[in-house]
Amino acid sequence: PRLSKNGGPILMVQLENEYGSYKSPHDELAYIEWLKDFWEKKGAGPFYLSEGSSNHHLRFVPKGVAVGLDPADRPADMRNALRIAPGVPVFSSETYPGWLRHWGEGNWTPSRKTLNSVRWYMKDGVSFNLFVYHGGTNFGLTAGSNSNEKGGKFQPDLTSYDYGSPVGEHGNLTKEYFEYRDIILGALPELKAPAVPQTPPTMEVAAFTPDFVCNLTQVDWRAEGESEHPRTLESVGQNQGLAVYSVEVPAGAEATLQAPVHDYGVVYMGQEYVGTINRMDGTNGITLPARKTATTVYILVDTFGHVNFSSYMEKDRKGIVGPVTLGGKPLTGWSMRVHPLTAVPVEKPSDCPCSANVRGGMFKAAVRLEQVQDTFLDMAAWPKGYVWVNGHLLGRYWNIGPQERLYCPAEFLKQGDNEIVVLDLFANRNNPPAISGKTERNMEVKKETKSLNNQWD
Repeated sequence: PRLSKNGGPILMVQLENEYGSYKSPHDELAYIEWLKDFWEKKGAGPFYLSEGSSNHHLRFVPKGVAVGLDPADRPADMRNALRIAPGVPVFSSETYPGWLRHWGEGNWTPSRKTLNSVRWYMKDGVSFNLFVYHGGTNFGLTAGSNSNEKGGKFQPDLTSYDYGSPVGEHGNLTKEYFEYRDIILGALPELKAPAVPQTPPTMEVAAFTPDFVCNLTQVDWRAEGESEHPRTLESVGQNQGLAVYSVEVPAGAEATLQAPVHDYGVVYMGQEYVGTINRMDGTNGITLPARKTATTVYILVDTFGHVNFSSYMEKDRKGIVGPVTLGGKPLTGWSMRVHPLTAVPVEKPSDCPCSANVRGGMFKAAVRLEQVQDTFLDMAAWPKGYVWVNGHLLGRYWNIGPQERLYCPAEFLKQGDNEIVVLDLFANRNNPPAISGKTERNMEVKKETKSLNNQWD
């Protein structure tokens, strides 16, 4: 009843998203035509597809389906789409005010180019949609990742999904908001514009220091038994979160441990911290010191979101995703413990022999608030981990930046005591850093990262 043909506000229904970019051996026009037929039989329609602007991207547009370009940056893009799909509307379905950001990149920088695109749209009467108009947050574990089609060049997304949007993460209006508004109203002088919305209030929270609760071996891991080779998280029914893999290695000289870790591994040999394996670096190896006797190697694996663009999303798995070797020889006889992080981990005694020296741990604070407003928890001094506020997982933090503060909506807080729980892979249990609440996210640009506008390099 809400479709436009029935008097409602829904103009079109999107059949698929950028299917022409997928590059899979089984991509085909018949799939899109099947979708169109499926929904038409249910009374839905009319339809459109969001696609890139080249002939390659537009090769799967059925007859009678409108075309949304991601984005339409030039008049030539529009002309090409109209040639390929005559007689249907063509518009810019994803006009990017900025671009997503990954861990280790520069901070959020809006694209000035898009302001010129909107000037052209308004001048020539081109329909468009800003994607995204309102920046948001990948709360919990909902942030995705990017990679190339072979799984290399792994790029995990930040917890913030700001995109350089005109309306920022907590509803704040940026200078670009007012610039877009002026362009649109300048082209439509007869339009009676709605009032500028109010920015939600934010608050500071005085610095507080959580107390150490337990080390990471003492949280409530779920044991998954033994296997010849490491198993993925998916194979034991877990989507993301943490896993601890352990295996006994023989005595021997210094040697290279090769382990295909998805996505970040912290390696211990007995009670000795060895180092990390980071999928973002494109390497799977780390040097294990010499061993006079057989000892146990532990690999604590932290995950990021699954790859959600390109055909590699069919293959992306988490944990240790293949056989492990030491000095070129296979290591077999693995044990596995997992935690999904879907709930706040709790302390549980463990007999793990590395308990005394494992880095990081669980930390907890009770923070009393007299009022409740949005805030941004400043985690800049903490190495890498997760934060829960009254049981709500805000998301991931990591001191490689660019994001240093996690958005905490007022709805997650309450007057009186609030429980803040931190799980960190490396923090000093004897001297944990302080945390404070800020009125806005960190915006400084420590290094430049270009706005790609859906043009992958």
